[in-house]
Amino acid sequence: MSPFEVYRAFDDLKISTLGRVNLVVGQNNIGKTSLLEAVRLWASRGDWDVVKSIMAARDEDIAADPNLQEYHSNGELNGLKYLFSDYPDFSSTMLKETEFEISAVSYEESLNKKLRFCVTKIDDAIKEGWFDQKKVFYQDQVDYQICLYMSFGNLGCPLITSLNTMKVNTAEWTNALKPLRCPNCFVSSADDNRSHLRLMWDRAQMNSEDQKVSSELEVIFGTQVEKIFFLTFRNNSHIPMCKLRTNGLVIPLRNLGGGVIRVFEILLALINSKDGILLMDEFENGLHYKIQPKAWEVIFEMARRLNVQVFATTHSADAVRSFQQTALQQQDEKAGVVVQLARFSKGIIANPLFGDDIRLMYYSEEDLR
Repeated sequence: MSPFEVYRAFDDLKISTLGRVNLVVGQNNIGKTSLLEAVRLWASRGDWDVVKSIMAARDEDIAADPNLQEYHSNGELNGLKYLFSDYPDFSSTMLKETEFEISAVSYEESLNKKLRFCVTKIDDAIKEGWFDQKKVFYQDQVDYQICLYMSFGNLGCPLITSLNTMKVNTAEWTNALKPLRCPNCFVSSADDNRSHLRLMWDRAQMNSEDQKVSSELEVIFGTQVEKIFFLTFRNNSHIPMCKLRTNGLVIPLRNLGGGVIRVFEILLALINSKDGILLMDEFENGLHYKIQPKAWEVIFEMARRLNVQVFATTHSADAVRSFQQTALQQQDEKAGVVVQLARFSKGIIANPLFGDDIRLMYYSEEDLR
């Protein structure tokens, strides 16, 4: 896919070329994570749980906390303003229709669809024919009503019909778009709750990919892992364990180091993103620079074998250089693309680098960050 975005800090971002594996670089606050979010929203077709997850990761869901009255006064919907480039004030009676769009161009016709988020007044939404006036929710003592309307391709659904009391009609939207979603996984930059690993591991086993995970960990780290399995404890926590080939000792996988857990999650995410998209924020977290070339080699190989398109971000010069090295080893010059984000007077632009561009930057040791 090749995205076109009007989202957060992006007023009109176009990326002309993307590869199988894409590394997004740029200064702080330039929009690297925002780019991952936009692709994630598009791949999930605007799944409301994904919207909430993105907001929660940035503490933008504080508007939904009733204990913070100064933020709560305008209702839960106000937290959504951060997704729009102009930060609209949803509590204003002067609100004009505002929207952002994420679209992609693909070789597959089914993927040439645009995801659209639009906020407008209820009366205007009715005029647009978005829903029947009889079905509009009105609450006593609510003077001002707005609507969040989401659409993907020709499908659309009004999700929110009240500012002060948020009513989200996710069932209709979820059921309509479920068959259209693109498989995708997101690997966070934070070493946070990894309860999802058990589910991803079960899916890897169902697809006979579990032994591949153990062998790739050995390729990258030199671990002597014979078997990986999960233990479930009374608090319903699921801990990945491993049996060592050398002495038969059974230990928590995390005992081998945080980097092993990080790569374990990336490998599982690749398997669970088969025929879809994998998103990784700050690839280098927990990974020593000496193992990064091997990690990229495994990611490139698995992405090709499983038909996964990868988007990763980094601040690390080592991560960029090892990515370039691996990209130059591929037969297809567009197998690996560096997407360089930069801010100019007209806004943020994307400069994709591949093939001879990467080769020139690599041998001149130019810093692409």
